[in-house]
Amino acid sequence: SQADFLWDALNSGMIETIGSGYQFKVKNQDRLLYRGESFDFLNPIFLLPLLLTAYQERKITIENIVRLTRVNLYDIFKLE
Repeated sequence: SQADFLWDALNSGMIETIGSGYQFKVKNQDRLLYRGESFDFLNPIFLLPLLLTAYQERKITIENIVRLTRVNLYDIFKLE
């Protein structure tokens, strides 16, 4: 599937960082109701569960999740 190419790119380092893409002021039409709240799929509340599900399915390692969501961002922005 096309998703397999994404996992390959994430695991090989071709894609160096990922995030939710969430922007507070942007309104997305693709919303869902979860526990009485309305969310769109770019909300950070969905990113980590999706990544952890992919980890359980052996599509990505925990080390790569940390590298993609934290370590590389610290390097890019020169954070301590």
